[in-house]
Amino acid sequence: MPASAAQFLLEQALRRYAADCRDAMTRLRGSRTIEEVKRAADVHAQPIARAVHRTVPEHRALAAAAQQRAEEICRGHLQHLEQLAKQDEAEAFSLALERYRRRDWQLLRGDFPRVAGLVDRESRSIEHAFGEERPRVARPRP
Repeated sequence: MPASAAQFLLEQALRRYAADCRDAMTRLRGSRTIEEVKRAADVHAQPIARAVHRTVPEHRALAAAAQQRAEEICRGHLQHLEQLAKQDEAEAFSLALERYRRRDWQLLRGDFPRVAGLVDRESRSIEHAFGEERPRVARPRP
């Protein structure tokens, strides 16, 4: 295969990858959970372009958009927890916290470590503040 044909195939594969990244960014805007963010951001390049697909500007834009969307979703979770803490709804607070930790926040570890650290710190801060504000009830000893 002549070099020009190989170059043409590579350029075509990179253009297709860039278009797939733009489509993924559109899907990211509508995502509501971390799982949807990860699924939308999972774009694969054709084998011929895998060695250089990270040089495509859309690849970096997709990664940044996925990071930003994951952070937006988690900030919404944290705001919900703060509202529950202010309303002093202990059972709803603990259920929501466990649901977020189990369903969404555990998915942050691999792809979004910065957001995972932020969520851990903020949720512990809210949890700690909520625990201090609530009056302690002495539990009877068995």
